[in-house]
Amino acid sequence: MVNLFKGKYISDYIKHLKNITNNIMKKKSFFSILLLISIIVFSGCKKGDNPAPPAPTLPTLPTLATTAVTSITGITAQSGGNITADGGATVTARGVCWSTSANPTTANSKTADGSGTGVFSSSVNGLTAGATYYVRAYATNSAGTAYGNELSFTTTTLTTGKDVYVAGFEYSGTKRVAKVWKNGVATSLTNGSNDANANSVYVSGADVYVVGEENNGTKDVAKVWKNGVATSLTNGSNANSVYVLGTDVYVAGVEFNGTKNVAKVWKNGVVTSLTNDSKDEYASSVYVSGTDVYVAGYENKGLNDVAKVWKNGVVTSLTNDSDDAYASSVYVSGTDVYVAGAEIPGFYTHAAKVWKNGVATSLTNGSQDASAK
Repeated sequence: MVNLFKGKYISDYIKHLKNITNNIMKKKSFFSILLLISIIVFSGCKKGDNPAPPAPTLPTLPTLATTAVTSITGITAQSGGNITADGGATVTARGVCWSTSANPTTANSKTADGSGTGVFSSSVNGLTAGATYYVRAYATNSAGTAYGNELSFTTTTLTTGKDVYVAGFEYSGTKRVAKVWKNGVATSLTNGSNDANANSVYVSGADVYVVGEENNGTKDVAKVWKNGVATSLTNGSNANSVYVLGTDVYVAGVEFNGTKNVAKVWKNGVVTSLTNDSKDEYASSVYVSGTDVYVAGYENKGLNDVAKVWKNGVVTSLTNDSDDAYASSVYVSGTDVYVAGAEIPGFYTHAAKVWKNGVATSLTNGSQDASAK
């Protein structure tokens, strides 16, 4: 309020106040007292007695850095960022953005990795092999989107020309048909007139070997298919695994002799028994290292099965017969022999195991059924 009471008006104003005061003292009216207070208050108002509040501080863009790019493959990579300041407003979106052109933005490919400040990681997917990419971390608050420093990386070149083979069977609606798949394309090994299984595949040069069995109407017949052409091994038997070394074809399996199952290995169709026929025994897997032939399987002791591995026909027990156990697969690297399988420490629950040179390591704790194959 502008002070109008200055100069020659001051003396008149003072006289006016005195007259009012005298009147109040005479009449002592409540209304007059209020009038006096109002005059005093308003007469004391000056510009600046009630200053305006300070202007609010507006948020700024976040401050952040881009994390180094790691784990680069032909189609994926890992990166991320570190947001050290939110700019005075909550970071509502963060991640990384990338492009094959410099200075990528959120209009390009991006990840969404939560909110807030601090360190975050990002998985960069959908990349092209052998391409160079630029990546920046980003963070968004109410002031806008800020970007970290730009990094570049080049994806690896994918190896091409590798073929993937899988052996198995497909149910036709009435029978199981043995099949082999090459890069997802199936080839039937049997015509579906009898049940058949394909259990193992091995590729040597241009030759594809598959082993399994086909039922002849009364019993299973172990077979080897070379490039789709079948050779029968014996009647009443199953072929479980195949390994090819040079021109030699090794097959592990089991044959029923009328009273017992006998673990066997065939080399170029010539069979060798691994057991003495006194107990049921099974051969599950074969691996050849140099001149040594390894076979994994198990033997039934009457009460429990015992996991075993044979080297050139000489057997080594991997477990005792206190619990059921079996060996499903064998692999040799140098002088180390690895066997995968399972042991059943209770009545029903299988614990997956791997043995290295006869020493077992549990892969599961036995609380749930598990098996290593």
